[in-house]
Amino acid sequence: MLIVFVVGYMHRRTRVDRFREGLFTLRDEFFDYMWKHDISFDLPAYRLMRAFLNGAIRAAGDITPTMFVVVMFAVRRHAPAPALSAAIGEIEDPSIREHFRQTRSNFVELLPVFLGPIGRVLGLAVKLDRLVFGSEDSVARPLFAGHGSRLVFRR
Repeated sequence: MLIVFVVGYMHRRTRVDRFREGLFTLRDEFFDYMWKHDISFDLPAYRLMRAFLNGAIRAAGDITPTMFVVVMFAVRRHAPAPALSAAIGEIEDPSIREHFRQTRSNFVELLPVFLGPIGRVLGLAVKLDRLVFGSEDSVARPLFAGHGSRLVFRR
């Protein structure tokens, strides 16, 4: 009974808290970058990135890893165009644009912590270049594309 409690409750809670802590750190470092480089906080990409990170922090306790993976695979052609990717692409300064992309990449690197065993399996599939991840216009593509691995997207 104690093992079921530890694995079923404490491990999940600890994993979610660790994920949230990583997101808080990422959000705070992102704010510091904007402040130190005197970049306007009204930049559309900043507002979308901040809303994205805040939403992930809020949702982490309510979404299960299985639900997350199912949604990522299920959302396909009918999903709206990723506004965050478009907003990042519109940033004129290449160094700022690259920092935004790196922040998004850092979020993706935190996902295995949240996903637990499922995240380890997905991480291994990514490293082995064996992951078929949705369609070419999948919402997940901008999150996972270009991370040192060639992900395969169905047409």
